[in-house]
Parts: sequence; structure tokens; C-alpha cells
Amino acid sequence: MAKKSFYIRRTLVLMLVTSCTSSTAQPPDQSGNVFSLRGDASVSATAEGRDLMKYVARCALPPSATLRLDDADGTSVVGGLGLATDWLSQPLTRQGQRWLSACLLAHVNAFGEHVLISVRGAHPQLVESVTAEERQAMPVQEGAFFGNLFADEPIAYVCAGEGAVNAQEKRRVCTAASEPGSVSRCGMIFVGACRDVCTIFNADDHFVSHCSGGGEWYDEVVTTFLPR
Repeated sequence: MAKKSFYIRRTLVLMLVTSCTSSTAQPPDQSGNVFSLRGDASVSATAEGRDLMKYVARCALPPSATLRLDDADGTSVVGGLGLATDWLSQPLTRQGQRWLSACLLAHVNAFGEHVLISVRGAHPQLVESVTAEERQAMPVQEGAFFGNLFADEPIAYVCAGEGAVNAQEKRRVCTAASEPGSVSRCGMIFVGACRDVCTIFNADDHFVSHCSGGGEWYDEVVTTFLPR
């Protein structure tokens, strides 16, 4: 089934950038399959921050895991894609940071609107989750997202897929930028067409990988797809 974008506003990504190195980089405390995030009080104190942490859980953790936030109500959010499950027992690895960053960036919507998307990539969990029905229903390649929001100098990249123009018509504008090197409408660095900056193209799910940004290559890339 296609994944629904429960949108992340650009402001929430900026909030994550300022908080991730101190809170989400460390493993949460565990009690059974319920995990409590340590040191995130400044993030979970606001509705927007709690909304952001829902995405962190959905992107990083498996469906069997529940993340309890450090807020007055003890809000709990459920995992989903499981792109950084090692985080449950140790600080996020560089690879985990990149996968989580790519997933979060893929869900950004500049207008704060809900748009149905399909997220695909080389991560085993993403490969296993895509069905034939999803491929047929969501064939338009919007673009690809990569970077590292957890680095000392956080960075976010986006490249335009074959259907980027159609994506903009559907209120998905993170691939909209004037030229490579400029900043897209979602605040990410636009690196050009995915076909020009990525070297791996999956024949089955049509996602891209091994993409270049800032002189560095990224294998942790999330490609998004939309309905026709």
C-alpha cells in the first residue's frame, strides 16, 4: 500500500536540525517494545515538535516498536518503516542518520498539505514494502532526497525525478528550484536532475541511489512517487 505523507513542514525540519544531535542521536530507553526518548523535552513540549517526532518514529523504527515522548501527556508514537532499527540499542550510526534524514526530507510538504506518496529506496525494508499494486498506482517519479540532518553541519539535498513537473501540480514542490546549487522551495539544496547526479537506477521499483551532493556520494537515498 502506498505511504501517506502526513506532511512535515519545513519549519519542523529546521527544528529537527537544531535538536537531533543532542536527543535523537542517542538510543531511547527500553521497556519491552516501548521506548522512551531521552532529552527531547524541548522538542516534545510543542505540538509541532510532537508531530515531528511521529515522523522520526515512523521512519526509524519498526511497526512493533512504540516511542514514548518526554511530554506532560506521555505521548506515544508507533514505528513504521524501520530504516534505522539499530538506534534502539545504540546511538545512530552514520548510515542510520542518513536513512532517517532521507526519509524525513521525503515527507516535507511546503504547504503543510497531505499528499499521497510512495517512498522507495535500496534499504531492504523499503524494497520489501513495495507491492505491485503500489507501483501501478504511484508511477510518477517526483524526485530523490538525501543528506544528513544529524551531522555537525546538517545538509539536505534533493534532485528532480522524471515527473517533477507533474509533482509540482500536485502540491509537491520540494524539487522546484531555478538551477543546480540553488535552494528549493522546501529549503533543500537542489542538485539537478536525478538522472545526472545518481548512478544507480533500480529497474523494478524505479528508485535511484548513489547520488552526489556537495562532492560526496550518498547510497542512503529515498525516492518518492505520486499518482499519475
